Order: sequence, then C-alpha cells, then structure tokens
Amino acid sequence: MPNKKKNILLVEDESEHVTLIKRAFTKYHGPMRLSIASSLQEAQEHLTGALQDLIIADMFLPDGTGLELIPRDKENHNIPLVVMTSKGDEKIAVDALKRGALDYVVKSADTLADMPHIAERSLREWEHILEKKQAETALRAANQQLRASEQQLQSANQQLRASINQLRLNEEQLRQSEQNYRSIFETAASLIILVNKEGIIIDCNSRVKEILAYNSKEIIGRDYETIIHPECLSQARIDLAEIFIKGVGINKEYKMVRRDQNVIDVRINSSALTDESGHYDRTISVISDITYFKQAQEQLRREKDKARQYLDVAGTIFLVIDADQKVSLINKKGCQVLGCKEKDVIRKNWFDNFIPENIRPKTKDVFYRLMAGEIRLVEYYENVVMTRTGEERIIAWHNTLLRNEEGEPAGTLSSGQDITERIKTQEKLFDYQKQLQSLTSELSLAEERQRQRIANQLHDRIGQSLVLSKMNLDALRAAQQDKSKAEALKDISEMIGNSIADIRSLTFDLGSPILHELGLEPALAELLDELFHDKNKISTKFEDDGKPKPLSEDVRILLFQVVKELLVNVIKHAQATKVMLSIRAEKDKVCIVATDNGIGFDPAQTSLYLSRSGGFGLFSIRERLSHLGGTFDIDSQQRQGTKIIISAPLNARGGKRS
Repeated sequence: MPNKKKNILLVEDESEHVTLIKRAFTKYHGPMRLSIASSLQEAQEHLTGALQDLIIADMFLPDGTGLELIPRDKENHNIPLVVMTSKGDEKIAVDALKRGALDYVVKSADTLADMPHIAERSLREWEHILEKKQAETALRAANQQLRASEQQLQSANQQLRASINQLRLNEEQLRQSEQNYRSIFETAASLIILVNKEGIIIDCNSRVKEILAYNSKEIIGRDYETIIHPECLSQARIDLAEIFIKGVGINKEYKMVRRDQNVIDVRINSSALTDESGHYDRTISVISDITYFKQAQEQLRREKDKARQYLDVAGTIFLVIDADQKVSLINKKGCQVLGCKEKDVIRKNWFDNFIPENIRPKTKDVFYRLMAGEIRLVEYYENVVMTRTGEERIIAWHNTLLRNEEGEPAGTLSSGQDITERIKTQEKLFDYQKQLQSLTSELSLAEERQRQRIANQLHDRIGQSLVLSKMNLDALRAAQQDKSKAEALKDISEMIGNSIADIRSLTFDLGSPILHELGLEPALAELLDELFHDKNKISTKFEDDGKPKPLSEDVRILLFQVVKELLVNVIKHAQATKVMLSIRAEKDKVCIVATDNGIGFDPAQTSLYLSRSGGFGLFSIRERLSHLGGTFDIDSQQRQGTKIIISAPLNARGGKRS
C-alpha cells in the first residue's frame, strides 16, 4: 500500500463496538486515519466535508441502513463500503453485495479486533477493482479503435480487391460487376443517396421515386440542401461538414421536402466514403421514411393524453405504486382526496407520506412481501389513508399487480373509492337499527303484558262469574220439579258452559297465564297439549332436563311466542303425525329444539315460511333473537321433516327472572 494515509469512516451507533474498533486501529500502525459517525446523517456530513477512502458501516442505523451510503448512480460509486451486521444472514449479505457493498462482515470480538486488517484488505481489493475498471475502460477504447481500424481495413481491402479485379478482369467482367452492384443498389429496401463534398447528389437508387417523388434523372445533380426542410437545414449542414472532416457517421431524424412539396419525416444513416488516396470525398446515406411511424407516435401521445383526461375526470382514484414504494401515477381525483397537488405526490414514498403511522409498518411489510413474491395480491381491501391536513379517509381499493418484462412484480395499479361518508352513514344506520330493535322488543313486551292483563281479567272476573253462575243454575235445575223449566235451565247452563270454554280459549290465545305464573317449561308443555294432542290428535312428546333456567321477562315471552308460531305452522303446513319439543340448559344459554316428521321445506326458498299465519316471519324472529343474544337455526329438506333449534342467553339483560 502507498504511504499516504487513508481516511477510514466508521459508521456505528453502538459505543462498545466503536470502542473495540478504535482500540484495534490504535494498536495498528499502518497509514490509516479513523473518523467516527453514529448515524446515517452524521456519516453523510463527513462525506461532504472530507474525502474518505473507505466506509465501514453498520447495516442497521438509527435513521436508516448502511446501504444508503451507496449512491444509486453506480457511476458515482467511488468510495468502497464494508457492511457490518450483528448476526449472519445470507439474504442480507446477498442483498448488500447486490446493492454494491464491497464486503459483508458479521460482528464478533475477533472481527472487530481485526478491523484494521479488514480495512487494509478492502482497500487493496478496491484498488484492484479500480485498476480493473481502468483496464476495462482502456480495453473498450482499444476495442473501439480496433473496430474502427478493422472497418477502415475492410474498406481498404475492398478497395484493394476492387483494384485487383479491375486489373485482372476484362471489360465484360467489369460491366457485369457494375450490373451486380446496381442490382443490389436498386433492390435495397431504403432510399440510398450519394453526395459529394460540394453537396451535390451524384447517385441514388429507384426508391427515390417512392419516397421523394423524383426520378433518378431529376434528382442527380441537384443540391442536397434542396430536399432538406428549412427548419432542419442548419443541422444538416453541420452534420455533413462533420462527416467529411472527421469521417464519423450520423444517425438522425430530419424533415425532407418531396417534389410535390409535401413534408415527410425520415431517418438518415450517413457515413463517409474515401477516394483512392484515402480522403473523404463522398457520403452515402440510407434514408427511411418514418412519417407513418411519427404519426403513430403522435397518435399514441394523443391517446395517452386522452387516457390521462379520462383518468382525471373519473370519480375514482387511480394510483400506481412502483416496487420502490414510490408513486408513479395518480389522477386528479386521488389528488383531491389527499388534498395535494400532483407534484407533491409523484415520486413520494406512498407509505411514509400517506398511510397513518399506526398502520404504516404492517402495510409496508405486506407491500414488501408482495414485491418479493412471498404473498399473493388481495384484489379488494379497505384501508385508511392520510391527507395533507392529517385527516384520515377510508378507501375501498381494487388492485392489480404490475410485472416487468421478466414477469417479476414491479408495482401495483389500484382504483379506489372514498367510502368514508358511506361507512359513517352505515354506522349511524346500525345504531338506528339497534335502537329500533330495542324499541320493537319493548313494544312486544308491553303488548304481551297488556294481553296478559286482559287474559287475567277475563279469567278472574268474567270467567269465574260465569263458572259460579253455571254452578248455581245446575243447582237450581236439580231442585226444579217442573221438567220444562229444568230443560230450559239445562240449555242456559250449556250456553254458559260454552261461553266458559270460549273464554278459556280466548284467554289462552291472549297469553298463557302459566307462562307468567309457573314459567316457560310448564307453559310450553301446556301449549303442546293444547295445540296438538287435545285438538289435532297429533302425537307429541315434551322433554325438560329439569335444570334451572333463569330468563329475563322479554326473553321468556319471545321464546314462548316463537315456539307457538312454529307449532301453529306445523299444524297448518307440515302434515306431520309426530311432534317433539325439548328444552334444556346448556352452560349460559337455554336451548329449545322443535322436531316434526312432516313434509319439510327449503329454508332458502321459503324466507317467509313462518309469516304465512300473520306471525313474525323468519327474518323478524332471527333479528329479535339476535338482538337478545340468541340464535335461530333450521334444518329441513323436502319430505325429510324439519328440525328447528332456538337458543337464548340465561340471565339476559333487563327484565325479571322466571
């Protein structure tokens, strides 16, 4: 190594490691000067202030990574970087070397103590790299010179062969050679023009008619400038002079003027030809008409502008995020939602600038894994974005994965709708629905209480009075000697008996006294006998596990109403011969199961099955049970019977316990 001292910049935020490395450099007597930086910002200040020969940086720093010290432009990568990590990670090592790090070192007591020798080795390796680059540069220059020499040699060889042929071949052979040359010259797909040093066209092929609307006789002998459009004339003169002076070729686009004065776009590939003494005396130009190509380009530009206008007038956000997490496209709607101008969004890191801090790490990690091909794209999701003022908006995104030519993930294209107000409206609607459910439940409870009061009055007042009246009539009839009067009293007693039966039936329809006096289980047992066994002669079975089932009043009433509704529908529609009803306590809920062997039905196609009799309907039952914390499930198929399972919480909110 040269005796000149080398400046070494150590970027490390752990003081213990800094101490060990400084101690190692203190013991080392080589020509090195060590500078210390504890953060990425401080390191960049060092790099701005003084020339550094080597950077030794920790991979993970408080404000970034050591790899950020490598310039993105590899041409400006003139300071070698050695990356240190606390533990070995092959993926990190490969990524570091791909990014341009010179070496990768795993921290240990030995490596930290050996850091001066690592630095010395890295500097030597860097010098070898620089020498190799210089050698490669020199080699490329030499190759270019060699290729130019080869071309000149080929040209000279061709001229030499032509001279030899001219000496050896007779006039017929020379004429045949010229015919072959003209054949190739004429059949070329592009226009070929030869121009001498005075700028006069000395030859051309037949394509001149097709491209410039001249025939060969009309254009040969004309000044080359007469076919160049005035706006390109100045540049054409400069290019022609450069060809004759330096012998360099050009490949440029011009505008040319046809014989009919129409302007066309052409691409000209020109190079110099030499005379026998090796002086540049002519140019040969291959001219291709690119008018249609230019028109297509202009049409494409207009289509792009039109597409951009479509994006800007769309009521949907359009956003493209590249693999480096930066925004490469956003339309007007997106800027409006963010409250930013386009220039304030393009090339900005989307996650760092427009995603709230509390979800930023998780969102960035998902995007990183998506670009790495570790997870699949979620085509629809909703998340929160942050506007320029810090306001959070909820966006519903539809996403497409963009890929590069190799098929690797290159970014995402997303269209989004701002659903913030819709979400707020849905939340308000949900609150209103909960309030409505609560009011409905209270109304049903109040209705049941009123029905029960009416039933009690019918039973306690009118019913008992009629029973006493019937008893007195029966006693009077028994004491009556007159048969006609006794028969009349008998008819009256039977009429009163029928009224008593009607009042009992009406009392049962209005509300079950047993439900409020004895509880749900006895009320359900009486309901089963009343509806099926006593009237319809359907075989029934009731099971009760006998466990306590404390229920709030509104749950108890609702369960009784639901079961009654189900049993009435069995009578009307099921065509069943057997019905079973069971009730049991399961942990913190009561479970009621109603089973019949009837014709069954399809619950999916009979959503209003339970409302045929003017009752609740499936939807209403489910909603009310759900409001009280219960569930309602149906298992039924055509001709397979029906099984309905109802559950509700024990000790539910409010109300009295049964």
